[in-house]
Amino acid sequence: MATRAGREMRRWRGPLARDPMRITQITCNLGAGGAERLVVDLRCALAARGHAVRCVVIDRFTGDKSEVSKRKELADNGVATVSLGRSPGSSIPGLMWSVWRLAADLNAHPCDIAHTHAPYGAAVLTAARRLRGADVSQLHTVHTSREEWTSWQRNLIGSPPLAYCSRVAFRRSPLPHSRRWIVPNGVRFSAFAGDYSQADPLADLALPDGRRRIESVGSLLDGKNYRTSLEAVAQLRCKHDVQLIICGAGNQSVLKTVARRLGIEEFVSLLGLRADVPALLRTSDIFLSASRYEGMPIAVLEALAAGLPAVLSPIDEHGEVGFAMPGCILADRNTPAPIAEACATILRTP
Repeated sequence: MATRAGREMRRWRGPLARDPMRITQITCNLGAGGAERLVVDLRCALAARGHAVRCVVIDRFTGDKSEVSKRKELADNGVATVSLGRSPGSSIPGLMWSVWRLAADLNAHPCDIAHTHAPYGAAVLTAARRLRGADVSQLHTVHTSREEWTSWQRNLIGSPPLAYCSRVAFRRSPLPHSRRWIVPNGVRFSAFAGDYSQADPLADLALPDGRRRIESVGSLLDGKNYRTSLEAVAQLRCKHDVQLIICGAGNQSVLKTVARRLGIEEFVSLLGLRADVPALLRTSDIFLSASRYEGMPIAVLEALAAGLPAVLSPIDEHGEVGFAMPGCILADRNTPAPIAEACATILRTP
């Protein structure tokens, strides 16, 4: 299999054989999210190997905390970051503006490989390459098993080489392609192998001694299914003293309303965006993800890297990561009762 993969890579128009390379990484934004975290890690790793890496962000910079942190990290690793200045949204004028600006950037900064991380970015790159007439190798990474390309994007993009973040995404993809690889997501283990004797990052919450902590990490999106997590904790509270800690950017009002209705508002902590996730994981008892879909979930990989037992919803994407992994339980169903029972199992057998 490795030999076949090597032959495929050598057939991919040559630039991979040259070292160092000029690489332009194109993404829609640098906001909070697992894919965005992975993109930054990849850029820094490529730069550390001596490649000349540029980061092109399609959306205009917003100045939010996550974006500022990622831009600083990239700068510290010698990666230049520029914005095409598009207003978020998929309007035709926005597309035309992005294509023109990217074509100008490719003219000013020629590269060997242009690597995109969202369907919209792949469409913009393909159009910019045609406008510029550039012979640049193009690669697109598919970050989720639910990546949907509208018909106009698919017609515009054609069939670039595709790298899939997981076997599930590879298997489900209907996308046209010229070559395909599976390149699993990863995390930097060193960030999660810290000192467990460090100060409690949640000391300001003044949680009672002995209260067990259930940690969830991820943007507050509907697909993360936090409502089921809240209902599971409400059931778990009948027999166990637990605190649900949710770390992620997004609108908290709906989750606060659900927690209030369930009578567990005191036992749910919505932390928002945090920069100390490794420390939060090291001081928790269980990691919980009730997601309805994923790619290869970065948050779950980080929890496992921190040595944290995990309760996961029974989706294929979680199965690929957690199947037969010590400390991982895939719930029987993605409903509150099985999730609560799986958490109780870990609490009884720490």
